[in-house]
Amino acid sequence: MAQDFSKDLPSLLGKEIGEAEVTRFLKKLDAGEAVRLTELKEPRWISEDAGVVVYASPKSARIHTVFLYADGHEGHSQYKGPLPHGIKFSMDMKQVKSCFSKKPSGTSDEHLAWDFDDYRIVVNFDDEEAITIVGLTSDL
Repeated sequence: MAQDFSKDLPSLLGKEIGEAEVTRFLKKLDAGEAVRLTELKEPRWISEDAGVVVYASPKSARIHTVFLYADGHEGHSQYKGPLPHGIKFSMDMKQVKSCFSKKPSGTSDEHLAWDFDDYRIVVNFDDEEAITIVGLTSDL
């Protein structure tokens, strides 16, 4: 049975960016985009229309970072799928904190971060405490 990354975005981390399941998921988000190599030979999948950017390691092609954008941030449309941990783009900092049972491992006026066993989630905010980006990262 195929994995549904839209319901478990952290599970994208560590997958090879060219795996069939990953490709199917990314094509559902934006059929016109493809994985491209940067000047440093880093595989990336970027879709302003889908509001998603995926970074992979140049050596292993394993995904280490996924950014999910709010509408209009850096020219991106808003990511339309469900965000991890029940976060919604309409939430402010206090509401985002209430989605987690533990305190953030990192905070500032512009972000909140939580560390889990195999990934980190960072929620970035603008000056009005509106979410701009939800980022998922993992050490490879």
